[in-house]
Amino acid sequence: MRRLLGAFMKPVAAPPADVPATPDTHTERPQPMDQVLEYHAATDGQMPDQDAHQDAEREHLAIGSPGTTQSENSLVPVDIMPDAMTTYSAEHPGHSVLASSSPHSGMPTTPLLSIEFGRKGNAAPYQVKGWSGPEDGYTFTVGAAATLALPVTACENGMILELRLHPFAFRDVLPSQRLCLRVNGVPIGSTLVKQRTTVAFLIPMPVARSTLELQIEQPNATKPSDIMTSKDHRRLGVAVYRLRLYRLEQPLSGPRFAAMRTILNREADLPGALEDLEAQIGMPAERLVTTFESLGDNCEFGMLQRKCGAEPLGLFRFSSVPLSPLLLGLENGFEGLGDPETILPRLEDKPVEWMIHESRYLLRYHSGKKEHEATEEEMRQREAKKLKFLRGKMLEDLAEPTKIFVYKRQQALTFEEVLPLFRGLNTYGPASLLWVVPATGTYPPGTVEVILPGLYRGHIDKIPPHNWPGDLSIIGWLEVCASAYLLSQSSSGVATAG
Repeated sequence: MRRLLGAFMKPVAAPPADVPATPDTHTERPQPMDQVLEYHAATDGQMPDQDAHQDAEREHLAIGSPGTTQSENSLVPVDIMPDAMTTYSAEHPGHSVLASSSPHSGMPTTPLLSIEFGRKGNAAPYQVKGWSGPEDGYTFTVGAAATLALPVTACENGMILELRLHPFAFRDVLPSQRLCLRVNGVPIGSTLVKQRTTVAFLIPMPVARSTLELQIEQPNATKPSDIMTSKDHRRLGVAVYRLRLYRLEQPLSGPRFAAMRTILNREADLPGALEDLEAQIGMPAERLVTTFESLGDNCEFGMLQRKCGAEPLGLFRFSSVPLSPLLLGLENGFEGLGDPETILPRLEDKPVEWMIHESRYLLRYHSGKKEHEATEEEMRQREAKKLKFLRGKMLEDLAEPTKIFVYKRQQALTFEEVLPLFRGLNTYGPASLLWVVPATGTYPPGTVEVILPGLYRGHIDKIPPHNWPGDLSIIGWLEVCASAYLLSQSSSGVATAG
């Protein structure tokens, strides 16, 4: 265990900040703010690879934060007494814990500015330079950088900037666009955009002045005529659809650094591992997994709940749903979900079964009904009624502060991708989100980190292919869930080298 903690504690000269992205959102997370500015200035906003990026984020959280002292193998909040740490270690021998997690009050935001791009948009008065002419629903950035002047009221706690955009990309020749953002000359983040998405960045309080000059640098901007048969000689970066600014209504305070790893007995059979889990956390697996609720991607987490003997109701428990329409649903309260005209039953699979396709939010799920058991119209009416009921339950669950929502994807989501989802959840009240990524050498299976108050990143040994959710790692999921649950419940916290 000491080697694990030592790996977390590698010192760095300039602690970095992480800024995740979503298939419709990206964000930059400075904590503390001055270290983010220092890091991005030192790196000129460049984003490291995944392992290095996660190392940088961990070190950023671990080094130099107020109220902590650092030793070779542990990071200890100065207000935590050693006897409290010893007591926790004795009561939880299967866990490695660093620092503290505490009840959080969410991440409430207020919309400040909304800009729509394209011919029917309102973006022209804000565009300074580096913009092409407006097109249907979007405007391309051109050249080395594009600049916007955003008149807003200064915000005491900072802001969140969200951009909905699509990269100019072409096959393997130009698979993505890298964007580096600056506000009033200060780097606030960098991200790689491969598809239509929403990206979000945190604007630290020191640069959240009354007028924001936003510069979008695009080192990979390319002329279509240089890489394909085209007469378009513009040096294109990204097509921007929408920009939104949100004011943070309270400081992003909370645990300065927190991580926990749960290790279950992998040599035992499944019943033995479940007994090990209950012995460690004082809760059976069936009860543990019902404290979490899946937000889609596929039915993997729903299958985990079933294998643990739990059958909770949930809108996305057995649904496949992309992140972009999920964000839309959080924005509008899943308005229109269950309208019969949006429900498209189709006969698929072997044996033939009615699969349900929902067109507004792109849900796709098994109905459990065979071809001979119902007609297409009967399935449409049946599923309309079910979706309306589950929508209502989802809205109730979103307002439930003890619920921990879960989102994962086989290709690991970055912080920029997750932040818009986390912000959307917090519009309903203080929210908790566990975002799960494949484990790496630095972050072994069962490790969960507190990234922001209520936002947890869990590392699992395996995420199966999207179309094979049944090939899930039951023990891996239980380790991650146990760590996230204990972090969410702890109000004082501990730090120990094991």
